[in-house]
Amino acid sequence: MNPHSMVTVGVMLGLAAVSQAGQLNFIASGHNAGFGGLSSGFRGTAGGSATVVAVPIVSTATITGNNQFNSGFHGNQAGFSGNQAGFGGNQAGFGGNQAGFGGNQVGFGGNQAGIHNNLAGIHNNQAGLHNNQAGFHINQAGLHNNQAGVLNNQAGFHHNQADAHNNQAGFHHVQAVAHDNQAGHLNNQAGFHHNQADAHNNQAGFHDNQAGIHNNQAGFHNSQAASQSFGGSNFRGTSSGVSGVIVPLRKTYA
Repeated sequence: MNPHSMVTVGVMLGLAAVSQAGQLNFIASGHNAGFGGLSSGFRGTAGGSATVVAVPIVSTATITGNNQFNSGFHGNQAGFSGNQAGFGGNQAGFGGNQAGFGGNQVGFGGNQAGIHNNLAGIHNNQAGLHNNQAGFHINQAGLHNNQAGVLNNQAGFHHNQADAHNNQAGFHHVQAVAHDNQAGHLNNQAGFHHNQADAHNNQAGFHDNQAGIHNNQAGFHNSQAASQSFGGSNFRGTSSGVSGVIVPLRKTYA
């Protein structure tokens, strides 16, 4: 590197350091001594040989803004002290809040105990719910069995209804036969009444025959009396003849 370029760079770096020191807020006790001594510059190598370049730094300048900065800093310290006083008051209030927070912690501990008790009750309720679910499942099984029994009873009822219909059909058939028998019985009664009328007619004819027989018997008795008179000792020349009336028998037909 060119030695003149190195000098130029060193001067620029020195000026930058001075301006940077003015901007930094250094708190110095006593007076600011600035930058004392000489800088040894930059040591480097050029062409394989060590080269030392001295860069003078002007350090006799006095930083006058430092005192103003210090006075502003003291003002800031006064404000900071006031803030510390307010912060102390806040600490007192914070202590009161801590006391209330401690009370809240006690109440929160009590609430946690109640929550634990409620959790125990919830667990008991869950156990009871599980038991109720088991009972409900058992009831469902019983209901299914009852439904099966009802279906079987319905099948038996339908079978009984079919038998009842068959019995009704048989009863209607028996009623029809009974009606036929009644009609035949009525016909038999009519024939019986007709036979009774014929019997009455036969009785009348029989009574007529009996009367004729009685008449024949009377005539026969008269004939006997006449024959006895005819066969007696006193014979007469005249004869009254056979007395009586001969009635022939009448045959009746039904």
